[in-house]
Amino acid sequence: HEKSKLSIAILGGGVAGLSCASRLLTQHRQSYIDPSSSSRYELEVTVFDTGRLRPGGRCSSRLPGDVPAVVKGGGGNNRRACDSEGTTSNAGSSDGEIPDNIRKALMGAANANTNASRDRIVNGMGPVDHAAQIVSIPDINSPFDEFQTQLQVWLEEGVVESFPEDSVCELINENEEEKEASKSKLQPLGGEMYYGKGGMGNIPIAMRERCLSFNQFGDNYTGQSFRILQDVWVSPSNGVKYIGDNDDEGAHLWELRAGKKSLGKYHRLVIGHNGKCADRIMSRTPAKAFHSLLRTKFAPYVPQWGGREMTLNSIYSLAFAVKSQKEE
Repeated sequence: HEKSKLSIAILGGGVAGLSCASRLLTQHRQSYIDPSSSSRYELEVTVFDTGRLRPGGRCSSRLPGDVPAVVKGGGGNNRRACDSEGTTSNAGSSDGEIPDNIRKALMGAANANTNASRDRIVNGMGPVDHAAQIVSIPDINSPFDEFQTQLQVWLEEGVVESFPEDSVCELINENEEEKEASKSKLQPLGGEMYYGKGGMGNIPIAMRERCLSFNQFGDNYTGQSFRILQDVWVSPSNGVKYIGDNDDEGAHLWELRAGKKSLGKYHRLVIGHNGKCADRIMSRTPAKAFHSLLRTKFAPYVPQWGGREMTLNSIYSLAFAVKSQKEE
């Protein structure tokens, strides 16, 4: 990049979007402080996330005391699964002792985001994870060394914790040929598995904090800035528009919109969404060849020949924990 400033917009504040932001900021800092580098442009990274209180995407958690969104014309009981029985989100009392790991996650969210700490209730029900339940390293012939290293850092920092051995199981039939008459049993799954300490949402919170650490000033300034905007919905149909070489230095520009409101113009655009959303967002851009790679469809299986589109299917799962029958 030969301009004096490069602005990058990232749509999606989940693990993918925050990982991209962290990598961009890290590489730019290394280049900026390298005395042999001729590049001294400033980098501005902005993440847009639809999460109302905090980032996370499919790795987000509902924490005890989170205030529900105000629904026009709504009413009734706003109690959520993470609230204790008889407790609503606008109550102001503590209901039981909260585990230390959950308390730490609550404090981290409150310190980083004032919206996350409004009317927070501290109770013993714990967080509710919306989607991802387990983090593991795939046992395949692919390089995951960097991800393993990151997991080790998170372990040391208390962001994640290991599941006890043989504590994660698969429910299977003992006799597959006679399913109706067979009994089910729990089969422990092998391999190391991890969970977000205080909720899976603690992982993206830690990733956000790392990105925010690049916002240095004075003598510590190394040319980067980062910001994340919550509760922002970029319309998949008309929220992204390529407007050409329109800045003072003739750089390519993208404009983002939320309804009728402009979210600014940026030199580069990163889509940190799943295939379906990326397909819709890029459908009206001039990058037709690239967009053809994003086309998706929902089907129960992938054609043997692969098909012309990315095949998506829905997976529904139930995760639950039971207390051990062993005497403490």
